[in-house]
Amino acid sequence: MSLGKNNLFGFGAFDAAPYIAAYRFPSVDEAIYYIAQELKATYLNEKNWKFKGPYLGYKAVTEKKKIRIDSLSTGMNFYYASDPQWGIKIATHMQNILAYKASDYSDVDPNLNVPDRPAIPAGSDVFPPGILAVANSDLTLFPSKKIDAKNQLTIKKGTTFYLLEKTNDYWVKLKYNNKEYWTNSIKFESYRNYISVKNLGRVTATALNIRAGASTNHPIIGSLKQNEYIRSPSIPPEKSPKSGNWYQIVLAGGKKGWVSGDYVKLELQ
Repeated sequence: MSLGKNNLFGFGAFDAAPYIAAYRFPSVDEAIYYIAQELKATYLNEKNWKFKGPYLGYKAVTEKKKIRIDSLSTGMNFYYASDPQWGIKIATHMQNILAYKASDYSDVDPNLNVPDRPAIPAGSDVFPPGILAVANSDLTLFPSKKIDAKNQLTIKKGTTFYLLEKTNDYWVKLKYNNKEYWTNSIKFESYRNYISVKNLGRVTATALNIRAGASTNHPIIGSLKQNEYIRSPSIPPEKSPKSGNWYQIVLAGGKKGWVSGDYVKLELQ
């Protein structure tokens, strides 16, 4: 996520679909500036509903269902991150980077200015052509990235369409009946209630060889970069007792090749 999207903080990610849901930033610098402003305007702002104390804090959860216990949770970790130990882990990282010394803060006046919330940065995940999806519930479509009740279309549960793009503000561009539409009906924290994607993968290796056949005995015909999206018509993968799982993928121009399934993460299944 930090390498593929310049997103050092996992901001915008959900446990169900962390990489695709997370914001994509144009640079690391812009990610840091955005997160700093966003946190100060919300989690560290006494007038914002996310404020539960001006510190990292912690979260207590029930043992089985992992439901937050409000009376035992505090600070940013009350809402921020599903990991109940997030605040403690971040504090540990901070201590390792620059150990706390009280004297560093004895003559410092806190900056009490509260900035406006920053605009969501422009950024999107563009998927390869031919990514097939099925609606798991009714989805409302619009001709542009804007809610327009007079020009909306509803596709029913079970309808198939092609997934084209997901933007940082959680609009999804798709193709249905050879026309392009936008929808904001898909909630990525529980995307399985809305869609199932049939043939989308993402490369997890630093670099991944594309081979002419489903084993390392075949010649290399290309390579893929880390976090690059792929379209595979062979899900589930072709299995070999000797060479493991392999996915056939479709390259630009329709050419096909094979990649090791050990280095492919299936997305939005």
